Amino acid sequence: MPGFELVICQTLLQIWNTLYTNVWSEISPDPSAQYKDIERLRKTITYLQEHYHEHVTLGAIAENVNICASECCRFFKRHMNQTIFEYLLEYRIEKSLPLLIKGEDSITSIAQMVGFSNPAYFGKVFHQVMRCSPSDYRKSFISKTQKV
Repeated sequence: MPGFELVICQTLLQIWNTLYTNVWSEISPDPSAQYKDIERLRKTITYLQEHYHEHVTLGAIAENVNICASECCRFFKRHMNQTIFEYLLEYRIEKSLPLLIKGEDSITSIAQMVGFSNPAYFGKVFHQVMRCSPSDYRKSFISKTQKV
């Protein structure tokens, strides 16, 4: 598991940086509106993180924060500089990392555990985010732990 903590720290710092540059740095004439936006963003992210392993729909996300689906998309993109589903896919990949390192489950099982219904799509998204395949990622950690 060497380096796993650094990956988590890096991801958390990216999230905080995104929140800071896109939410807190905006000057809002109405502080209550800014608080409402932060609370809505918090609820959206919390919902995604609690339901990432399920089939998540835009309608369910929008209903959770009590706005229409199109406004939900615009709102999230405006504050996070990425779409809701880009965030969700990246979060799912993040959640797959410790499972891959652990090495107890097949890549197909891990894909299903983190919310991908198609293991080939999991591999494609994983490669886009991590710049390697899930099996290569797993092998790199196995070889590092065997050297130690």
